[in-house]
Amino acid sequence: MANKINFTVNACLIIAMSLTSNTLLAADKAHWGKAKHKCTTGTNGLVSAKLKGVKLGKKKKTCEGKDGNTPPPFSARGASGAPDYCKTTPAGVYGYWKVKNDKQCEGGKKKKGNQDPYWDKPKHRCTAPGQGRIEARLLGVDGAWWGKKGRKFELCNSNNAPSIDAFGVTGKPSSCKKRAVHVYGIWKNNNDAICAPVWGEVKNKGCMGPKDEASTKYRQVSRAKVTKLKNGGRWWQVNKWKWPLTDNKRKWAREACMELEHPSKGKPDYCKIKAGIWAYWYKDVQSCDTPLEWTKFKDDGCVKDMANPNLPGSDLDITGKRSYSARLKKVAGDWYESCRTWPIKNEKAWNGTMLNAPRPSGCIIQKGDEVAGIIAGGALSAGAAYFSFGTTTGASGAIAVTGSAATTAALKSMDTATSVDGVLWVNDASCR
Repeated sequence: MANKINFTVNACLIIAMSLTSNTLLAADKAHWGKAKHKCTTGTNGLVSAKLKGVKLGKKKKTCEGKDGNTPPPFSARGASGAPDYCKTTPAGVYGYWKVKNDKQCEGGKKKKGNQDPYWDKPKHRCTAPGQGRIEARLLGVDGAWWGKKGRKFELCNSNNAPSIDAFGVTGKPSSCKKRAVHVYGIWKNNNDAICAPVWGEVKNKGCMGPKDEASTKYRQVSRAKVTKLKNGGRWWQVNKWKWPLTDNKRKWAREACMELEHPSKGKPDYCKIKAGIWAYWYKDVQSCDTPLEWTKFKDDGCVKDMANPNLPGSDLDITGKRSYSARLKKVAGDWYESCRTWPIKNEKAWNGTMLNAPRPSGCIIQKGDEVAGIIAGGALSAGAAYFSFGTTTGASGAIAVTGSAATTAALKSMDTATSVDGVLWVNDASCR
């Protein structure tokens, strides 16, 4: 009995999730299905098509154009525009178009070899954010079966090809292709509203220190969530329950986010994938809303006594240096940039020492309890920050290892970090 109940509950959940998913997907893609034609009386014809891609409660109103809803464009089998009337059946909502003086009809019956070519079952998919592709099958080409595919392909590529009005594209196809016995027209839309990402509200989300030592201005961090970021016709909105967050998906979503143009903020300075896709912007200000905070600095001891110095570098003079470390709180956005630039002002360590520095000597970015990357710079090396990931080889005049540009990009791309610790090395005679 318990197993039967569990099965029923699971089945209901699966059906509900399926309906919700289909509804969300469909809501952006209102369109007509396969167009069907029949002759009624004399030279009058009737064209019908099923309305698809509309939420269940809005189908009839959309078909009839009521309460602010608009039926999708239609042009096929000699009919076009909004339907003359609509019907609700167990299979769905259908639109009907009356065609007078239909050249396909005579005496209430169809005339052979007298129909116009048309595009059937247009299908849409997103190829990139804001870019869509529409594909439709060419039908209605008269003549003998032998050689019909060649005639269809020739017509599709000619100036006489029929026009389409569906999913935001109109006119003749940009290219054609053959598949099995059919010929398909292809339209590309580089400004596709269906494929456009949706921005959430931009809100202030913390602070960062000056971008370099020459600047005295702090930076206000603001962020907004990006939803409906599409790729290849599938939803790539990052939801823990829906899509496994593979490295490839993270990489694609982050890179796509960095290229998006916000209507008022422009391209993001940073993107993070954490319970969704978040875009961040930095703005120079005299003061910001939520300053970062260091926890109390602990004394790590003399660097020369450490089995493995917490800021690696084989060419670094560690004699006479004492290490202090603390966790940085209220971090918004980029872990690397937050720690690298946040000053240490009148911070009292656990041993009573007062610490002051324009920025830490280095930072340790962690994923849980595991060190994900080390940033070393500031007081211990000239110029930009340098970085180390595990293995370290000496580099003249620098703490770490590889070129700063490559390693900066590597660390800035991290989005799985959960904490960042600042490290400050200070001169201490007792450590000689």
